[in-house]
Amino acid sequence: MSTTGKFQVESWDEERDGQLNEHNLKKKLHDQGYSFLRYTFPSGTDFPNHTHSYEKKDSILTGQFRFAMFGQEVVLKPGDMVVVPANVVHSASVVGQDDVVFFDASKE
Repeated sequence: MSTTGKFQVESWDEERDGQLNEHNLKKKLHDQGYSFLRYTFPSGTDFPNHTHSYEKKDSILTGQFRFAMFGQEVVLKPGDMVVVPANVVHSASVVGQDDVVFFDASKE
């Protein structure tokens, strides 16, 4: 897990987590105590600054997702996960032409 300030990106570890696929990503989120919804976002999808009233974890299965929070920006790649604290302003957008398959996970 790499940390820049409060921005934490957890990368997929094939040795620990197995091959990156939908089944294993769901299992990892479930084992961490999350419930989740699966979304597919096409190229051009943009989520301007917004917040959520609860902490969540965003997880990428395919594609690339530009994610900004705490005045920092990162491009999330397949297997990357980021914790988004409650009430923290963040934004995101699909990078490139490939769809992003995304799991929106929370413990609420």
